[in-house]
Amino acid sequence: MSKAESKPAAARPAKAAVRNAMTIDTIVATALKGIQKEGLAGLSMRQLAATLDVTPTAIYHHVKDKDQLLDLCAERILASIPEPNAALPWPQRLKVLLLEQQRVFLRVPGLAKYLLANRQSSMASLQWAEAVLRVMHDAGFAPPQSFEVLMSVTFFVNPITLMDDKLPVKVTTPVLHRNRVNTVLKTQGDKFPCLGEVLPYLTGSSYEAHFEIALDRMITSLQRELGTPAARAASGR
Repeated sequence: MSKAESKPAAARPAKAAVRNAMTIDTIVATALKGIQKEGLAGLSMRQLAATLDVTPTAIYHHVKDKDQLLDLCAERILASIPEPNAALPWPQRLKVLLLEQQRVFLRVPGLAKYLLANRQSSMASLQWAEAVLRVMHDAGFAPPQSFEVLMSVTFFVNPITLMDDKLPVKVTTPVLHRNRVNTVLKTQGDKFPCLGEVLPYLTGSSYEAHFEIALDRMITSLQRELGTPAARAASGR
């Protein structure tokens, strides 16, 4: 038998060994590599099976369906977010946590939308909520106040992270393209007089910069509203 003929026979046991050794950790790790390139929406069970050199049925022996696999991947991604320094004051700790989450949401297209769409059943969504609540719990706030913060934070998501498309690698994402808006205003300016007034300020305006500005404003507002745990206890609230 020639060397060329013997290669497939030698390869078959190796591939069979890979298939037999496949675990849920192997599946998730491989899926994450694809998600890093294509986002959550780009995950294909058929393509994943081809990458693992197995049939899709073999993957379904480990996960019930694609949604379960997506949730396992989302959990793994969220677990990679570093815990803020517990010694920080709660407003700063909350800010650090949300900024780190924002960076992950931008790096993994579709993740923020997935967590929002599956908030009722996703373990990853509950994991995200737990991280926020832990900050407030450690600061000494009672559950009702922690819940108030969670609700405020839930509505505070950069809209760019809710896009399913794979995001281009950019330092900043303009809120509006000044030149494009200006082109419209030249012919339709009477319809947008207020927009015309702020047009000069659009230069250098990005979602990333304004996300942090808005985050500071929200946390400052929460500080005024909630005060400190001691103040809340003294007021009987």
